[in-house]
Amino acid sequence: MYLICVCIARMLMRIISIVKPTVTGFISELRDVLVSVSQTDILQTNRILRDVSRSLGADWRPVFESLMAHYPAEDRDSMLKKIEAERPFLQAYKALMTWKDASGPEFDIRQILDALRNNGLTELEQMTLSILDSESLFCVIGICSIYHGDLI
Repeated sequence: MYLICVCIARMLMRIISIVKPTVTGFISELRDVLVSVSQTDILQTNRILRDVSRSLGADWRPVFESLMAHYPAEDRDSMLKKIEAERPFLQAYKALMTWKDASGPEFDIRQILDALRNNGLTELEQMTLSILDSESLFCVIGICSIYHGDLI
C-alpha cells in the first residue's frame, strides 16, 4: 500500500511539473489580454462618447436628461448649469462625460443605447451598437487566440 501511495505521489508531482508551466503561462497571457481588454474598453468608451456627442450636437439635452433621470433634480440642474457654461460645441461631450463621471463604478456605456432609443435616435443607437459589437468581437478573438496558443 505504501508503495502505491509513493507511486501515485510521484505521478502527481510529474503531472504538476508538466502542467504548471502551461497553466502559469496561460494565466499570464490571459492577464495581458484582460489588461488589453480594459484598455480597449477605455478607448471604446471614449470613441462612443466622442461620436455620439458629435452626432447629438446642440440636441444633447434630452439624451442627458434620460441618462440622468434617476439623479435628484437639484443635482441635475447644477450639472446642467455647468454644462451650459461650456462653449456650445463642447456641451454634448461635456454632458456625456458628466453622466459618466456621475455614474462612478455603476457606469455602463450600454445605458446610452437606451437613452438614444428612448429619444428616437435609432440611427445613432445602431452606430453605437456597431462600435460595441466590433470592439467586443476583437476581445473574443483575442481570448480565443490565447486559448489556442496564438496570442495576437
